[in-house]
Amino acid sequence: MVLFGAMALQAQLLTLFRDANGKYGFKDQTGKTIINPEYDKAFEFSEGLAGVRQNGKWGFIDISGEEIVKPQYDYIGSFHNGIAHINTGCKVDGYGNPHGGLWGFMDKTGREIIPPKYDYINRDFLGGYTIVGLNEKYGVIDTTGAETVPLKYDNIPDAAFGQYPLQEVWLNDKAGFVELKTGKEIVPVKYDDVVSFSEDLAAVNKGGIPQNFRVLGGKWGFVDTTGKVVIPLLYDIPFLSESLRFQNGKVQVDKDGRTFLIDKTGKEVK
Repeated sequence: MVLFGAMALQAQLLTLFRDANGKYGFKDQTGKTIINPEYDKAFEFSEGLAGVRQNGKWGFIDISGEEIVKPQYDYIGSFHNGIAHINTGCKVDGYGNPHGGLWGFMDKTGREIIPPKYDYINRDFLGGYTIVGLNEKYGVIDTTGAETVPLKYDNIPDAAFGQYPLQEVWLNDKAGFVELKTGKEIVPVKYDDVVSFSEDLAAVNKGGIPQNFRVLGGKWGFVDTTGKVVIPLLYDIPFLSESLRFQNGKVQVDKDGRTFLIDKTGKEVK
């Protein structure tokens, strides 16, 4: 661990540079070249390793310039918490953005912990999970590659992904929540809209009509972490549906033309 920490710190002191021939290498803080400019493209070091490209393929080197992963991928990402995403078969546009191909993940030894087999990934693991997709169906995997949520959903929003054990999912224009660890549908996928959990309650809607990436109309209520409706679907939204999150045990709602606060039992409070 001490050696790894020292290497990571040393890597932070190396600066990427480009020579007159357009090749990339690395210098230390004194300006001394540590890794010769022999790469067509390179990324800054992250967690002791840097992505480098030769002959159109990407791999990784360490701070001494030693090849840890031979250039063989069409795109790679930087390491975060010991894991980096990799791609085979993609095309990279003029801005450096990858398109197409199949995605997987690698550890710092160069081992493919998840071989490239998904056409979509959420890039980084959050709370030990990430969203993956194949053939326009989406699910969730953990850091071992196990598919904890099966790839059967039309959409899994990433806005609040990993912040709560229950994750919003969509199928056939209906929404609900699944448990990230087991994939079990805790809140049935039957609502016209939902808002992610806050203080163990989530807003759910029935009767709303999708329009411009939000749902208009319908009535809102709240479910708990078992999927039980604890506050009936009687309310309108005061602003955007995203405002229907509890803070300090209260949330603002509209009903019968009035705007007021309710507590977690549905009782009106000040």
